[in-house]
Amino acid sequence: MLVIILARKGSKRCVNKNIRPFTVVGRSILHTCVSKASYLNSKIVLNTDYEDVKKYLPPDVKVEVMMRDKELCGDDVTSEAVVKSVLDRYPDDNFCLMQATSPMLEISSLMEARTLLTGGFVPTNYDSVIAVAPNFQPCGAFYFCKKKAFDEHGTWWTPNAFLYTLDWKEAFDINTDYEFSIAQALHSSRVR
Repeated sequence: MLVIILARKGSKRCVNKNIRPFTVVGRSILHTCVSKASYLNSKIVLNTDYEDVKKYLPPDVKVEVMMRDKELCGDDVTSEAVVKSVLDRYPDDNFCLMQATSPMLEISSLMEARTLLTGGFVPTNYDSVIAVAPNFQPCGAFYFCKKKAFDEHGTWWTPNAFLYTLDWKEAFDINTDYEFSIAQALHSSRVR
């Protein structure tokens, strides 16, 4: 399984949200995301347009940095288009797209979702497993998908998708400065 993390620096509503200090010890949400991704014991590819991104990553986790092509950096570019560019260079049977903007995601949810896709001890017919909030809205925390299904449909929203419901705290997604502040408060209350 390939783990893909997308981190574009062009956020307008929350400038530098992926690399700005988030935790009480100054780690970024990108650092937090990569640390959690490492539990999947898979190759991690970070697709980004941050030139100096390595200094924001955990030093003990192997991450392949794939610099994003300029034509894939615009506001109107879909995540699917960027994921396709990664899969063209790093082919694998299954992948997990993780969003750094969901720093409250629990590792146990990530592991359970992977098992739902790959079958673990019990085979499943799911082509994808998509994180959703309790109101069934996608929250962007993760999208697990079989590459064959992604190639066929051009998205992880396949007919055999499993909607993995996270609680509100885990599903919290950062898009604005205000949400960044709320997530920091939620995170600091977890570590005490």
